[in-house]
Amino acid sequence: RLGGCAALLQTWRQGGAKEGPAEALTTELAEAIQREASASIGLRAGVQRLQVLQSMVEEVDSELMSSTTEELRLMLSRTQEAAAVAREKAAKRESAYEDELRQVKATLAHVEDELLTAKCQLDEAQSAAPNTHSETSGLTGGSSGRQLRQQAREGGTQAADQYQGGEPMPAGCHAQALIEEIRRSRLADVDPSAIPEGLRTGFGELRQSLAAAADRLARDLYESEAHFVQELMQNADDNKYSPEVVPSLQFSLRRNRDTDSSSAGYFFAVNNELGLVDADVRALCDISRSSKSATEGTTTGCKGVGWKSVFRVCSAPHVLCGQWRFKFGARGLGMLTPEWLTDEDYASLPEEILAAHRGGRTVFYLPITDSLTVATIEAEMLAMASDPAQILFLRRVREVRMDFSGWSHAVKLSLQLPPGESRRISSIEHLPRNGATGRCESTTFEVASSEGVLVAMPIVQEPPVQRVFAYLPVRPVGFHFAIQAPFNLTASRADLHHSAENARRRNLAA
Repeated sequence: RLGGCAALLQTWRQGGAKEGPAEALTTELAEAIQREASASIGLRAGVQRLQVLQSMVEEVDSELMSSTTEELRLMLSRTQEAAAVAREKAAKRESAYEDELRQVKATLAHVEDELLTAKCQLDEAQSAAPNTHSETSGLTGGSSGRQLRQQAREGGTQAADQYQGGEPMPAGCHAQALIEEIRRSRLADVDPSAIPEGLRTGFGELRQSLAAAADRLARDLYESEAHFVQELMQNADDNKYSPEVVPSLQFSLRRNRDTDSSSAGYFFAVNNELGLVDADVRALCDISRSSKSATEGTTTGCKGVGWKSVFRVCSAPHVLCGQWRFKFGARGLGMLTPEWLTDEDYASLPEEILAAHRGGRTVFYLPITDSLTVATIEAEMLAMASDPAQILFLRRVREVRMDFSGWSHAVKLSLQLPPGESRRISSIEHLPRNGATGRCESTTFEVASSEGVLVAMPIVQEPPVQRVFAYLPVRPVGFHFAIQAPFNLTASRADLHHSAENARRRNLAA
């Protein structure tokens, strides 16, 4: 453009224009042309430098991406190592805690032996005077406290043979007598003032220690307060069933929408098992005293702590099964000391609870006082009801029904085992309340096994992340296939113990 201006200026000068202004304009024009040339040179140099810088940036980006990946891998490795160390420490703390519980229980049992002996001596002294028998003297007789403790450990047959003062027990009262026997073994109804002064202080302190340990176990062992739902499913899967029934389990949650009521609702589990026996009841009333055998390998649970998880959400869980009908207290030794339900208490239960019990089912009834707890339980049930792998590896239970008063439909999980061991079919069926036809979704899992270790891959287009199982889910590890093995778990069932046997089973899955 400046060159064109110079040509126009030359034409104008040839046309006879005055030279004064033209000379000045020519000078400025020449300087402008020079500046344009310099700017053009500078622009070309700048473009070249920009290209060099861009090339350098690309190289740096490439190096940065490479180094970042390595750093992320290093960070991931360090995080995994830290997590492993943390899990190992947690397992050690949990093991130490279980040892502490056993020591407290052993000490308390020893003191209870001494207290029962002293109580028997007191009863014998009182029996010498007419009409001064205490309520429990007929039950203790001339036996020593240690003998009574041994009877309590052996089972409920003694309670079935004797009932209040040695009289024959009325038919159907065995269950109530055993509950009363367990209460006596906990000295639940003993007046502390009747205990010799030398033993009174130690007795009180040990009871407080065991109560604190039971309370801590119930409230701190499991991360989620709704974990008890998984524990109840495990208990149902460990139960015995008649060959004429399909082993099934029902979880139901009810919300109380009356804001003026102290109750937020209730949860109950219904199971069509054969029923409770004395050993099962004693296990519910103790810590780490399961009626299940770990050596036989026929049950999943054997640690004797799972039932205590219900106290995280409920202050008075009820147990109804056949002739058994009792409840527990809110805290401390109340978690280990059953209380027989009177006829009035039993009749006041919700009608659907009574109907299930009268129908021959085992029922666990949990009144709930906190509305947030109802929401937590609902979330756990929703997660279980949407996971086709939830019941994939159960030993006995084949159907699980879940129902919540806030849902428009119930959900039923069912498991089918076609001939052979290569496939399992898990179905999730939605059952509308209005009786309409429900929707059923089935997922087939391809299963491979080796020495009791199973790997199951869902046959779907995009398999979701699956979990490690020990018959029930433990935790996810990032794989898109599920791994099932009889792993040795921590008491909280949240992780695997670090052991040679677990490592062997893990390697079999590979």
